[in-house]
This record gives sequence, structure tokens and C-alpha cells, in this order.
Amino acid sequence: MSTSRRSDVCIVGSFGHGNLGDDLLQRLITDVIRRHDSQRAVHSLSLGRVTDPPSELPTHALRLRDPVGSARRLLRVLPRSKLLVIGPGGLVSSAFPGTVAALASLACLFRAAGARVALIGIGVDPLPDVVPNSALAALVKAADWITVRDEASLAALPSSVRRAQVGGDLAWRLSLPERRAESSGLVVSVRPWPEWDADRLLDGTAAAVRRYLDSYPAHPVHLLSMDRRRDPPILRALQARIGNHPTVIDVPRTPEEALPILSNATAVLAMRFHAALLAAKAGRPLCVIPYAPKLDALASGLGLPVWQPASRQQVRFAPPDAERVRAQVASAVIHEEALIQALEAT
Repeated sequence: MSTSRRSDVCIVGSFGHGNLGDDLLQRLITDVIRRHDSQRAVHSLSLGRVTDPPSELPTHALRLRDPVGSARRLLRVLPRSKLLVIGPGGLVSSAFPGTVAALASLACLFRAAGARVALIGIGVDPLPDVVPNSALAALVKAADWITVRDEASLAALPSSVRRAQVGGDLAWRLSLPERRAESSGLVVSVRPWPEWDADRLLDGTAAAVRRYLDSYPAHPVHLLSMDRRRDPPILRALQARIGNHPTVIDVPRTPEEALPILSNATAVLAMRFHAALLAAKAGRPLCVIPYAPKLDALASGLGLPVWQPASRQQVRFAPPDAERVRAQVASAVIHEEALIQALEAT
């Protein structure tokens, strides 16, 4: 029997935008595929313009503003792909409801071409109105395998199609470097968020950092960018508001460059999801700024304190519950197992 032309795997996510968390998830899921079957070709597609693609795997954009180019990219991978993997990451977001319809259309297109569909390790926000919820129902209906990254994501799925497995975010499976003797000091990871007033975020965070330095004046302060495109401007503004204490803005190019900063921190104040997750895995004292449901779920699941910049309250840092961290690491294997089942079935 001749070898099938449709033997490839296509992964779709928020890849190639300079976000270290999404880059990490892309690498982790690609590693699972290649460990299981090193002969399978992997194609990476991203929703939106690819501005900063990871070097390990070429990533091609699917954009509404470029329908011809997007169609050409799809036609290159669609005839050869037996499996479409959507995820991991927070792809079903209340901030970007149009993404849900695009993913549903893509899943239905691959199904019509005879491929199977797996939603792996996705985060799902509660959606605000009927149109994105109907698109979410269509997306889930088209999927053969579904895993989500937390209970909140499971609860946000349509009740008629709530048949997903739940496991911790795939990033929990990452091995961390050994801690150095030298500490990174206080690490702060904030991000711009359109639903929040930027001045309140900056003023509140700067005041919290200054109060921390009143108690620990010798500690260095690292302002950590987890998104090479979006975070540096707000970190520069935060640096200016902190004042005279020396601060360092770190803009890692890869997740590996960010890991030692987080794993060696004395304390971490994190608004970025994967900054909080990786600091928690390293057992560092941590406080979460919950701008979205995924941060609330992470903090409550690990017994971590949360803090709102507008409150002007004292930031409280605490290490995560070690047993809960181990449970998250163990549960994250569900995504790998589901992906391997999908690979073996295709």
C-alpha cells in the first residue's frame, strides 16, 4: 500500500507573536509529537500576524486581512494533514471573541477534508454573547479529543458538549534549572491590559515595589518581559515611576532565558500567567495580579495571595502549596496522553 500523503500534523495557536508562554507551549507540544513519532512532519499555523517566530519551528500566519495568502498557506498543509491540533493556551478568550469563530471554521474545514481534530490544553473564558458561544459549541463538536487546562475552562464550555478532560497547563511539565546561590531579588511581571486603567496599574505597582524596597533595600528589582512586543513599553513606564532604586528590565528572547530569573527570585509579583506558573513550580514566594479568570484559577488552585493595583494594599507574598504544585504537574500529563492517542489514531 502506498504511503498516505496526509500523514502530517498541523498545530494551531497564538504562536510567533513574541510571547514567551505561547512559545514555550508550542515547543512543548511539538516535543511530544516528535518524541512519539519523529518521522511525522509538523506544521505550525498562528492566528494573526507572525511578528517574532520561534526558530525551532517555522510558523505561518492565518489572517483575515490576508485571505489569499492565508488560503495558500492552508492549501500547502491541508491535503497532507491527518490531524489538526488546536492549542495549547488561552485561545478561547473573552477579550478576543472573534478567535473562537476562526478556530471553529478551521476545525470544520479540516474535518471536511478527512482529518481528525484535537483541542489540547486549551484555556476557555466565559464568553459574553450568543455568537461566540455558538462558535465555541461548533468548535467543541468538531473535536475528537478535548483537554482543558483548569476547572474554570471546563465550566466555561457549553453544557451540552462538556466532555473534556482536565489537567494542569502543559507548562507544568517543563523541567526547571537548578537554583543558583545568587538571588534575582524581586521579579515583577506586568502587562498592558485594555480593560484596566494603565495609570492605576503603574502607580499601584510602583508603590508596591517601593514599599517592598523599604523593607529590603538591598534586593535587586527585575522587571521581566514575558512578551517581547507588548511588555517593554509598560515596563519602562513602571521603571520610571519606581524612582531612584536601580531596576533592570529583562527582555528574554527565549523561555530558557526567563527561567533562571524566575526560579532564583526572592519574590515574584506576576500578572503574566506563565510567569506566575513557572515561579510557582520553582516554589518561589509569589503574589498574583488577577486580570483574567485564568489567574484567579491559578491562584486559588495553589493557595496563592492575589493583589489588585488599584487597592493600594500591601502586597503579600507566599510560596505555593507544594502538594498542589505536585498535583498540577502530575495532572498535566493528561494533555500528552490525549495527544498521543490522537497521533496513534491518525
